[in-house]
Amino acid sequence: MSKNVLLDECTDEELAKLIKGHEVKHVRAVGLDGIKDSQLLRQAGGKGFDVLLTSEKKFYQHIGDEKKYSIGIVVLRLPDGEKPTLEKLKPMMPTANEAIKQVKQGEMLLVHPSGQIEKVTHAELVKQEKLKKE
Repeated sequence: MSKNVLLDECTDEELAKLIKGHEVKHVRAVGLDGIKDSQLLRQAGGKGFDVLLTSEKKFYQHIGDEKKYSIGIVVLRLPDGEKPTLEKLKPMMPTANEAIKQVKQGEMLLVHPSGQIEKVTHAELVKQEKLKKE
């Protein structure tokens, strides 16, 4: 099933070419750049997007409960300290394509460089972040 995918502002537009079987647009192309993540999710859902693909590690910090959005979230999750460059993200795209197919409205999936797809919640990620700081 084809989905409408929106690439987040921090995600290289070149990745759109590696997303197969879906309609893909970058936030700049639809006038949604420069807004807060929570607003982006609300407006993207209202514009008919099914999935937001982002490489922003801490995306979850600004959205609150992802279940309130009518869009799924796929995060390309590199290890801490690594910048999300095109060269580092490209090898993750086959797994990202699978995550795009799997993600449902109000879900967040992390795509790891290992090929793992992990379903997470905002609350779990906040808890993990607190544990790291302790």
